[in-house]
Order: sequence, then structure tokens, then C-alpha cells
Amino acid sequence: MAIRLNPTVVAVTPVLGALFEPLTVGAQEALSLQVENLSATETFTGYVRSRLSPSNGMAVSTLGDLNSIPPDGTVGPNGEDLSKVLVTLDLPANSEVDVVGLMTGLGGNVRVTALPRASRSIAMGQSR
Repeated sequence: MAIRLNPTVVAVTPVLGALFEPLTVGAQEALSLQVENLSATETFTGYVRSRLSPSNGMAVSTLGDLNSIPPDGTVGPNGEDLSKVLVTLDLPANSEVDVVGLMTGLGGNVRVTALPRASRSIAMGQSR
């Protein structure tokens, strides 16, 4: 079954909180998560979390990709937009996955999207 979270704008405060309800991902599935900082002035810091059973607490991943995503429009040395980050997760067992995060200052918005890695959907800019 395809796991997806359509592009969703989420208000993020300076207090750590979940961006979406946990997604259930089957064994041997891969999931791509994109987080875009829409704030013009604030920095977003997030963490991927997962658990193997609903009876377990969520565990923070060692992925550091969502740490300190700069404000919208921040450009890197090669012209890349640093305010958008895409991470891919390979999951060897049935799992639940979510993202938690917080924003500096007064807070701001992020857009989060989740799709199966091998997706050929229109949302990924591809057609059949």
C-alpha cells in the first residue's frame, strides 16, 4: 500500500511538536520526506522519529538532515535552495514514522510531503 502525505502546510512553534500523525510503513518499503521552510526569517529544526510497534515510544533517528533548515529563499554557494530538504528512509521492518520539529523566534510554517521512494506519481513530477 502506498504511503503518502500530500503537500501540507504546518504551523510550527518554538516548542517541539509533531508535524503529522505517524505514517505506517510496511517492511522493505522506502519513504521520501520533503520539508520546506516557508518562513522568511526563522530557522526550522526537525527530527525523523520511528517505532516498530504502537506500544513502543517514538525513537529519534540519527539522520541530521532536518537540523537547522534556514529561512525560505536561502541560497547555497552553487545556487541551490537550502530551505528545502529531502530525505529518504529505507525501512527493513513494519514501522511508524513521523517528523517533529520547532521553529526559532515566533515560529512559522513548513510544507511537508511524504511519498514512497519509487513513486511515479504526478506529485513527483513524473508521468506514466
